[in-house]
Amino acid sequence: MKKKKAPYALALLILFGAGLMLFILAANEQSVLSSASPTAKRTRLQNLVAQGPATNKHVELVDFYFGKNYIYAAKLVQFQDVYLPVFPDGVPENGANLQVLVWIRNDRNSNQRLIESEQDLDRFVSEFNQHPRPLSGVLRKPTEVDAHG
Repeated sequence: MKKKKAPYALALLILFGAGLMLFILAANEQSVLSSASPTAKRTRLQNLVAQGPATNKHVELVDFYFGKNYIYAAKLVQFQDVYLPVFPDGVPENGANLQVLVWIRNDRNSNQRLIESEQDLDRFVSEFNQHPRPLSGVLRKPTEVDAHG
């Protein structure tokens, strides 16, 4: 009798875990959305770095370019998350000048097209840097990293 109950208990545990993960993801998205106005505030990258976002974390970023040292969260068959370093126009691309990363969620919910390879990402950045345009999104604080571990 106990052997028949074990698969049901395992299935119930898996469903509970999946529901909890869905709740956590939804709460995180809601907290990001609630910290921003529906209308983006247009700002230069240099001003954003110097003054911060003020009260509206929904920004339309201008006067910047993408750096070449990308950071991949997962680089399997298809990229899942890509972080692109951005630098103010006229400022050299080096670590001392890096203040902001742009996170491209490489999924169907992203407002950017899907990136399918490293060459595709290089092409996207090159085209963007040759023909700059405003980029809008919601600012997020970086994930905290434990310096001791």
